[in-house]
Amino acid sequence: MTLTTDLRSEALSVAGVFSPDSRYSVPAYQRNYAWETPQIEQLILDIKAAMHEQTGDQAPKSYFLGNLVVQARPLSPGSKITEYSVIDGQQRLTTLTLLLSYLSRARKNSLQLPSNPIENLTYDSRPRSAETLRLISHVTSAGELPEEDRLDAGIVNAFGIISQTLKQLDKDLNLDAFTRFVLDQVTVVRVELPFGTDLNRYFEIMNTRGQQLQQVDIVKARLMSVLHNGNHDPAASAVEVAAFAWIWDACAEMHSYVQQSLTMGNTSLRSKMFTAGTWAWLKPQSFAELVESWTAAPPSSADPCDSSSSQSGFPRATTMSLDEAIKYYEAVPADIAEEESDAEQFRSTIEYPSFLMHVLKVFKGHAAEADGGLDDSHLIRSFDEEFSKHDAEHVREFIFLLLRARNLFDAFILKREYLARSSDEGMWSLRRVVKRSSRESRRGLERQSIGYVGTFAPGEHPEDSDSDVEYTASEIQTHVVRPGQFVPGGLLQLQSMLRVTYTSPRTMHWITLVLDFVLQQPDPTNVAERDLLEILLTHTRSRVHDAYFADVPPVGFSIPRIVFTYLDFLLLRGNHVPGFSSSFTFGFRTSIEHFFPQHPSEQPGEGEAVSNELLHSLGNLALVSVSNNSRFSNLLPGAKAEGFKTTIETQSPKLALMASMTRAAGAWNDALVKQHHEDMERVLREDLSNWS
Repeated sequence: MTLTTDLRSEALSVAGVFSPDSRYSVPAYQRNYAWETPQIEQLILDIKAAMHEQTGDQAPKSYFLGNLVVQARPLSPGSKITEYSVIDGQQRLTTLTLLLSYLSRARKNSLQLPSNPIENLTYDSRPRSAETLRLISHVTSAGELPEEDRLDAGIVNAFGIISQTLKQLDKDLNLDAFTRFVLDQVTVVRVELPFGTDLNRYFEIMNTRGQQLQQVDIVKARLMSVLHNGNHDPAASAVEVAAFAWIWDACAEMHSYVQQSLTMGNTSLRSKMFTAGTWAWLKPQSFAELVESWTAAPPSSADPCDSSSSQSGFPRATTMSLDEAIKYYEAVPADIAEEESDAEQFRSTIEYPSFLMHVLKVFKGHAAEADGGLDDSHLIRSFDEEFSKHDAEHVREFIFLLLRARNLFDAFILKREYLARSSDEGMWSLRRVVKRSSRESRRGLERQSIGYVGTFAPGEHPEDSDSDVEYTASEIQTHVVRPGQFVPGGLLQLQSMLRVTYTSPRTMHWITLVLDFVLQQPDPTNVAERDLLEILLTHTRSRVHDAYFADVPPVGFSIPRIVFTYLDFLLLRGNHVPGFSSSFTFGFRTSIEHFFPQHPSEQPGEGEAVSNELLHSLGNLALVSVSNNSRFSNLLPGAKAEGFKTTIETQSPKLALMASMTRAAGAWNDALVKQHHEDMERVLREDLSNWS
């Protein structure tokens, strides 16, 4: 009996997965539920986008969500219900359960689900998770749940994200149609392992098998084929195809700076490929020049007797003569040991398929288009449309642009950085590569390695800038403000605002705009922060205008997130909140908080109430995390302002301003809501007056 021959798999609609005759149990050894805002929002937005792509003239298309690996448990005598242990896919199964639970109870949804989805999922030896699901089956928002330690915070948070996301999509989402699409057109492949399968063996096989073929692999193979077929010289063709693969694979390592992934352990090659004094910027000016530098570079010294291909892609001899060894070490004395990857220190804002879509959009000259062109589920189709009728030169131009774009992306688009002095969640970072030199005491050789400095730190070389200074965490968060540096608001702060506002990669058009601009500059050292700020401010102001001022101003959950996050950005820039902490950073805060609650936990006193007319206005709303919305959602404003002062300051400058007004006046009422509402609209209008 083998795993491959005895697997049973079937493609099921979500309705089929949650049929009344199926039950799922999450074993005790599985990790806790861990999906957060980026994963949950992207799932919902991807399903919404797939639904809107359907056309009335064609049969509905299925949206494939992924695999669910299960193992059937023995049937109870006389039972018609099959119970499955969830082996792989717990995160998406739990998310689907929460999504269906919300949809089944949403007031605007007239459709009835065939069964209560909560009843289909249980947890072995995890009573908190089971109790949380039971309570969720009776509510439509996380704020209605009791604040108790016996609940699973991760599941509560996820349910809050789902309810908030769908409420904010209310204007352009028919909930009945969305529910029907989820049930009928979203598909999951349920893979059933035979009963008695050695799960340790299964996980060993799954963890050691080769990676599945992805869309990026197919695109890579097709582009390499165009390159190969367009060159009549077999030797030259082989070199170009190998160079293409080398560049493509290096660019694919999104969580490392490309200087490292392209030339790991080979500083001689790195100095040929990137500016010699700093390693900051790509040096070749064309694909042909890049290939020439690549083929001429000496191999890495990490293992001089390695007979396999070197970092430059060409085989080396299995042995070296004494003269060859001397010449070799003279050529690359800096490589004393293999470098450690920086992939654990940095996390990219987007993954490789999304990055390819951004670069393709720039390559086609469509960067200015505000919508479309970034859906990586259409990766193959998008590349086929562009390259199927073009020759090898078109591919050469693209792969060189891809490497240039990756180099500039690393320096001019924020990342998440994880340092010993920062929290587990990391911090926003905007840095470029700089070359570091040190002496290896044992052999007296100079060691060169990659370091990092704020992208706009003065001076290109470490010796004439302040790049060797150890920055504090707060300085890094505010983009390392130094004397003489133009930072009207902080590019890092603006990018982090956009990052948490537009969580789905297909909506991150601001990245395309930055890449398009920096790729047009002949020398990256001349890219000014002022210019990038203006580009992104123009983009953001356009979005805010369309979201709030283009028609009758929206209210309540219909107010797009960009209105709140941009207000926080403006309040922070203009010092509108007296005494507000300068260490505030933008995080994934997705819940719209009613400062005066919709369902107060106690009766407000005289002059402390807010009328229904103003309850859902911008003046009574702010953006907070789902967990904090659950903590103090139903408290009166005075209790929030006095009891959660520190928490409020980490959530939103706008919320902090509202709390400050409440403490000063001793109450929060219609007059203050109206005043704050008018103040916030004035802040937005004054800023938008700079937009043309």
